[in-house]
Amino acid sequence: MKGRLWRMLSEIVPYTVLRIERIESWIFSDGAVERIVDPSFEWDFSSAPVWFRKELEPFSAAGEQRAYLKLWFGGETLVFVDGKPYGEINEYHRMLNITPLADGKPHTIEAQVMPRGLFGRPEKPVFTEAFFIVVDEALMKVVKTLELTIKTAEVIEDESLSKKLLDISEKFLSKVWIPRDTDTYLMTAPEDPGIKDEIKNTWNTPEFKEFTGVKLSEELRNQILEEFEKFKEKLDRIRKDHPSFGTIHLVGHAHIDYAWLWPVEETKRKILRTFSNSVLLSKLYSEFVYTQSSAQMYEDLKQNSPELFEEVRKLVKEGRWEPVGGMWVESDCNVPSIESLVRQFYYGQKFFEREFGKKSKVCWLPDVFGFSWVLPQILKEAGIKYFVTTKLNWNDTNEFPYDLCRWRGIDGSEVIYFSFKNPNEGYNG
Repeated sequence: MKGRLWRMLSEIVPYTVLRIERIESWIFSDGAVERIVDPSFEWDFSSAPVWFRKELEPFSAAGEQRAYLKLWFGGETLVFVDGKPYGEINEYHRMLNITPLADGKPHTIEAQVMPRGLFGRPEKPVFTEAFFIVVDEALMKVVKTLELTIKTAEVIEDESLSKKLLDISEKFLSKVWIPRDTDTYLMTAPEDPGIKDEIKNTWNTPEFKEFTGVKLSEELRNQILEEFEKFKEKLDRIRKDHPSFGTIHLVGHAHIDYAWLWPVEETKRKILRTFSNSVLLSKLYSEFVYTQSSAQMYEDLKQNSPELFEEVRKLVKEGRWEPVGGMWVESDCNVPSIESLVRQFYYGQKFFEREFGKKSKVCWLPDVFGFSWVLPQILKEAGIKYFVTTKLNWNDTNEFPYDLCRWRGIDGSEVIYFSFKNPNEGYNG
C-alpha cells in the first residue's frame, strides 16, 4: 500500500513546477581572465575560489508562486545579489529561494565557488546546471504534507495511528485527478520521481521534450486544494484522538569546525555562506530560529561582512538568533590548562555582552570528546547555567549513564547537563 501511495503522490510533483528555463551565458572569472561560459564548462581548481556572474532579468512570482535558482558550479558556493551575500549552494542544497527578488528590477547574481564539498572533499570543478524555476507553493505544500504523513506512518510503532494516516492519505490521493493524455504524460514523466529512474533504465529509452513547466487547469488545481482541506480536517481529528506526548522545538544550527579539514580562510568563507543562508531563512519563515556558537566566527563576520553582521545583531535582538557557547571557539576541554579554558569564556562572554548586550547561558560543545572536572566551576563563574554536548554518547565500551542531569564539579558548582541521547547519536534533525 505504501509503495502505491508514493507512486500516486509522485505523479503530482511535476505540476508543482510552473516554469523552468535554462540560464546560460555566465561570465566566468578566475582572477586573471574573464570569459562567457555555459553549463558543462570545466574550470581549473588551482585558481579557486572562482566567480560566475549573471544579470538576472526582472521576473514575477505573484500570489502563491515562489521563484528559485537551481545551481551547481562544481563546489560549495556563496551567492551574492547586487554585491551582498544572499545564500548558499552545496551538494545537498542546490535550490535557492529568490522570491524576495521579484521586485520588477534586474539583479546581479555572483557566485563565489570552491571546488569542495561540505566536509572538504574535492569536487569535480564542472559547471553543470543553472535554472530559473517558478513553483506553485500551494501544490508544493500538498506534496510535502503528504510526504510527511506517509513517512510518519512508516516509522511509528502505533499500528492504529499508522493505519489511520495511510487511510486518509489513500482517500485523498484517490480523489486527485491529473491529465492522462499521452502528450502531457510524456512531458511530465521525466520529472516524476516515482518513475524517472525506471525510464532511464529501459532498453529503448524514449526521447522526451525538454521540460519547461506545466500548469494544471484552475478546475483541477482547485479540486486538489479543496480535497487537501478535507485531508487536513481529518488529520486534525486524528491528532485529537492521539494526543501528543509533548512539544518538539526545532532550532537551526551549523557545526563549523574552525580548523579541521580545511584552512582557516575557507572557514571564513563557510561562515559567510552559512550565516547568509540562515539570515535568508529568517526572512522567508517568520518562525525560523537559529543558534550559533563561537565568538571568533561572529568577529570574522563583522570584519568580512559588516552589513550581514548587523542583520544577525537585529535577529538576536528579536530573539530569533541565539549566540551560544560563551567561548571564543568550541575548544577541546581535556588538553588545555585551566587558565586557557578560563580565557576562552572570558573573551567569549565579553564579546557576546559587548556586541549583543547579553552573555550566553549555554555552554555549547557538541563535538568535544571529554571534559575537565573543573568545568562546572568555570561555567558558573562565567554566568553559564546549562551544558550541552553529545560526543559522550559515542562511547562504545563505557556507556555514559545520563542524558539529562545536574553536573556537580569538585567545588560543588552545578550546571544542567544535556547530551541529546538518541538512537542516531547526534543533535541533527
